[in-house]
Amino acid sequence: MIYKDEILLIPDENGEEKEYAILLTFDIESKNKSYVLYTDYTKDEDENLKIFASIYDTEWNLSPLTDSDEIEFINNYIKELEEDIKSGIDFV
Repeated sequence: MIYKDEILLIPDENGEEKEYAILLTFDIESKNKSYVLYTDYTKDEDENLKIFASIYDTEWNLSPLTDSDEIEFINNYIKELEEDIKSGIDFV
């Protein structure tokens, strides 16, 4: 995985690098982990933007979310962001 200029280059199952745009990074100090939300701008069957989430370290090595509490937290966090955007809150 390569990180450069807010872009992640992640190899697919064939070893070809695919480009993902970083949407957001944040830390949860109580878990001592950093998270990244990213997308390749594709949409699902309901026309929703596909957003991926991973844990990352200082070298930008990605790890999957495996803890059900983390997964639930991230899903709720994305839903809250969607609601904020729909309600017209501006992000800087």
